[in-house]
Amino acid sequence: MRFSIIRYNIYNQRKEGDTMSNLKIHLKYQSLIDKYNILKGEVARLIETKDYLIEHKGIKLETHYINKIGKYEYKIFEIETQILRTHRKIQMIQAKINHQEKIDEEEIEKQLDREYKEYMDKLKIMAEDIRTAKEISNLRDLSIEESKELKRLYMEIAKELHPDLNSNITEKEEVLWQRAKDAYEMGDLDLLKIFYEMAMENENIEEINSMEELRGKIKFFKNKIYTISMEIETIQNDFPFNQETFLMNEEKVTEKQEELKAKIEIAKLILEMTEKELLELLPSKNSYLN
Repeated sequence: MRFSIIRYNIYNQRKEGDTMSNLKIHLKYQSLIDKYNILKGEVARLIETKDYLIEHKGIKLETHYINKIGKYEYKIFEIETQILRTHRKIQMIQAKINHQEKIDEEEIEKQLDREYKEYMDKLKIMAEDIRTAKEISNLRDLSIEESKELKRLYMEIAKELHPDLNSNITEKEEVLWQRAKDAYEMGDLDLLKIFYEMAMENENIEEINSMEELRGKIKFFKNKIYTISMEIETIQNDFPFNQETFLMNEEKVTEKQEELKAKIEIAKLILEMTEKELLELLPSKNSYLN
């Protein structure tokens, strides 16, 4: 929303000849308007900062982490899941043997699928994250200047169209805001420029009919600044941002990779022994198959 013109009706406050009183009211009003505009700009800046952390920096950091560390963590979890599943299968077969019951391997596998569904679902998600990380790594990064321009345009669009900053936003403008947000998330600078021009064409004027209403909006912006600032702090203390310092240290990354590779080799040996134990158990079930 364009805030260059605000219709303010100081009815019942103006009296003929009371010039000094009117001047004081005007100065107070102008001071509130200045504060309003400053706070609105700060909220827009924080909105952009938060969305940048989530949609750009966060994705880049997570991609870096997955490519450097996550792929090894996936392999360890995959082997450990196989070990647990094989151990469980041994227990189930041994129980059938002990009770001299018929062993139905197909039914056992179905039960194992049910019991380890959560593990398999997690493996699918991790595998998909690895695939996505590889795809993102192949995309062209925006230059420093392009990134700055993307952030600037998005912040200006937020001032005009973000629902928290504009109380009388229309349905058409809501759609335009969402499309601009999508373009920002994709890092599509050319598309965002188009949406910026469309947003700047809006001449929607926000009406404020009293200084009390203006003070209310200022209070709302102050609360919003606090809330978003706290959200940003939480985001920065969470994954993947808490791994940023680590990822910048190539020596530490290499050391971690070697540690994970060693764990993978150990896990492979344990799985091999577990599978051998299962194979040794399977022949003894033959007498219970018929």
